[in-house]
Amino acid sequence: MFSKKSTVCFYYLILFSVVAFSQPAGQVFIDVFDLQRHMEFLASDSLMGRNFNTKTDGLGIASDYLKKSVESMGLKPGGQCFFQSVDMVSVKTNKEETFLEVLGINGKPAWVNHSLIKLEGSDGNFEFENDKIVFAGFGWKNDSMNFEFPGLDLAGKVVLLAEGKPDYFSKQGFSKREQKVEELKYQALAGKKVKAVIVISLSKDFKNSIFNRMENRLTHQRYNLKNRLDPTAGVPVFMTTPDFPDALLGGKGKYRKYLSSVAKGKHTGLISIENVKWKGKFSEEVKDLNGRNVVGIVEGSDPELKTECVVFMAHYDHLGIGKEKDVMNGADDNVSGTAALLEIAEAFSKLEEKPRRSIVFLWVTAEEFGMFGSKYYVDHPAFPMDKTLACINLDMVGRVYEPRDSVWDHSPKRVKDFDGLYTLTNNICPGLVAISDSVCGKLGLVPDHSLPESFLYNSDHYHFHKNQVPVLSISTGYHADYHKPTDETSKISFSKLKRVADYAFGVGYAVASQIKSTEMGDPLPAGRN
Repeated sequence: MFSKKSTVCFYYLILFSVVAFSQPAGQVFIDVFDLQRHMEFLASDSLMGRNFNTKTDGLGIASDYLKKSVESMGLKPGGQCFFQSVDMVSVKTNKEETFLEVLGINGKPAWVNHSLIKLEGSDGNFEFENDKIVFAGFGWKNDSMNFEFPGLDLAGKVVLLAEGKPDYFSKQGFSKREQKVEELKYQALAGKKVKAVIVISLSKDFKNSIFNRMENRLTHQRYNLKNRLDPTAGVPVFMTTPDFPDALLGGKGKYRKYLSSVAKGKHTGLISIENVKWKGKFSEEVKDLNGRNVVGIVEGSDPELKTECVVFMAHYDHLGIGKEKDVMNGADDNVSGTAALLEIAEAFSKLEEKPRRSIVFLWVTAEEFGMFGSKYYVDHPAFPMDKTLACINLDMVGRVYEPRDSVWDHSPKRVKDFDGLYTLTNNICPGLVAISDSVCGKLGLVPDHSLPESFLYNSDHYHFHKNQVPVLSISTGYHADYHKPTDETSKISFSKLKRVADYAFGVGYAVASQIKSTEMGDPLPAGRN
């Protein structure tokens, strides 16, 4: 068996010559009328944009519709009653109740600031109450990026860390954040059993512009998987501005003098603050959300190979209600992929002779807010990742270019004409491109392989790519109605949508029907992490 990325997946290349030209006429079961019927329901105003926290639970209604549809086709459930529960939380910082406070000798607040954000840690509130503080300079020992904190017992204490490295401080102006450098510091402190880390933003950024941008991003409502972190792992990490250490040290500018001394090698950087009274709180509102993936399976026909699979995937959520109270129906994004997947599933279910390997049909939730449904699936797959031959992701597959779509002229992904199609693959199995191109040729479609690698990271196929599964992402591209209330069913080209569904069926059938490993050597890129 082989697993390395550089291997030219031999099974795909053999399959290209053996299977790609002998597919059954499964596409006849993909029906334009049914595509339109699915879309008109799923993209209707009554589902209120298929998002969490809407007056009507349109997201739940959509998942029920998908479940009933695949159940009626005779698919086998890939979760409990076809559902995977994707437990999530919505999180929003309560800035009014978030603060840091330094007390004067009279016991009254001498300095108060609400500029505190959380970079890492579990969701929920966190409180400080006269905890012992240790200044640790830049947390930097040497240029080998060996972060150590010798000389003090840090257990149970709050550690203050300056962003960056000592040489940053000597430069003119201020530098950009280097996230990898900062994370190495946090990791080094995680083993010291500290209570928390408070990062002090770049001291030469006098207007706190970087902190303000991060605060704006991190204090808005955001979403996470519930219990995504092991509470015993890592360390809570917060960030504030240089005003806080100035207040602790007793005056404006004293923190910069301290850092200057550290940067020049005149100070180890380690200071324990014992006699200053202070307190603080980070407050955020956390609400539970119940998301659901829908998973149906067409079992393969080979007694041995049916334990391996091809995954077809589309996200069915969207943006809910817009700022102007318009319903964001997201017909192309992504009811088009959702409906196409329903028809592809029906086509596979009606085949008299099923492909050798199993087919997983996966409709995922919460793509728009962090691709959490697909993340959950790869952590809890119906088939192990090393038994997953490929993931075929359909995301925005129903539009044809119109002149007004020229707003995307400077994008590498402007919507295609009637024959065009974006077919993005990773480089794990180059032979997948040959299969894709062959099926496109038979259907008169023109594949575009030109999307930059960055597009591997911005849809649900990313989590499969990260797990070394070959991916094929299918899209017709961005149009003038993308993420707008005008993304309506009336603008979908159903004849184009059927061609895309026909193509995806053909590729999936070819991959799932490859010959047995005993006939061609080891066909699977197995052993992936």
